[in-house]
Amino acid sequence: MKDLEIYPSSWYYNACVQGFLEVLAWGLGENGPQIVEEQLLQDDGRVIIPGALAEVSFGDSSLPEPAGYDCVPVPEELGGMKRIAWWWVNVSYNSGFIRKEDRGKVLNAQEKIETVFRSVFHKSADYPNLAQLTWPLPRKIEFLGSWFRIITNHSDNFKCCFCGCECDLDETERVYDTFFTRSLSILLGNAPAVFPNLFWNGQPNLLFCKTCRSYFLCFHLIRSNGFFVNSNSFKINWHLNHILKTSKRKTRGYKNLMNAFYFNSQLRKGVGNWAFKV
Repeated sequence: MKDLEIYPSSWYYNACVQGFLEVLAWGLGENGPQIVEEQLLQDDGRVIIPGALAEVSFGDSSLPEPAGYDCVPVPEELGGMKRIAWWWVNVSYNSGFIRKEDRGKVLNAQEKIETVFRSVFHKSADYPNLAQLTWPLPRKIEFLGSWFRIITNHSDNFKCCFCGCECDLDETERVYDTFFTRSLSILLGNAPAVFPNLFWNGQPNLLFCKTCRSYFLCFHLIRSNGFFVNSNSFKINWHLNHILKTSKRKTRGYKNLMNAFYFNSQLRKGVGNWAFKV
């Protein structure tokens, strides 16, 4: 598999990629954050994920890990669940996306999947009805496996509206699986069957590739922070947002950010290149 290159775009896209990198950092084990910072984040603002690492991350535990990586394994009872899907469940769970009645409990792997699903896919959550809460567990695992995909061979002449890469338009899939709608973002998306909406003639027009949609399912991880610092560099985004996360109280985080500007000349030079989203 070729290396996966990600370029900065809009603040929302960048926030989703930030969340995706958080998932990768967790899934790569104890040295995950260091690997993201030193190997994946580039000085020119891009993210480059080596092809071997991308293939293993989007595969199941049967694929051997590349040398130098210690990936968090998928529990055997979950069968062939993809690594990236299991990592996403855990980062969501650790970020507090669980049902109220499950708080304070010690949940097993299957229960974690159930509680995360019921937290992020209910009708007023971040991704309303993108997945059905009544699905049995195997169907939920199948959904995540289908959602987190990388497709490199394309037969149709369509362009992803977010990364510009060629992508396929599968007419057998649901509209929610192919176009950016309210089911993928309750904050920014529109429902094609509800008026008013921003679609011409009621037809969704923001087509996304399978790779980009993997990032979009990580926005809730950033929204839960209450803020997002955006720039034209994923590397700057990573460090600035981690500065603000050093404290659970936002006011303390903002203070730490201002202190960082005072002591770091590179951050001061970059003030004009980033924006603060709350």
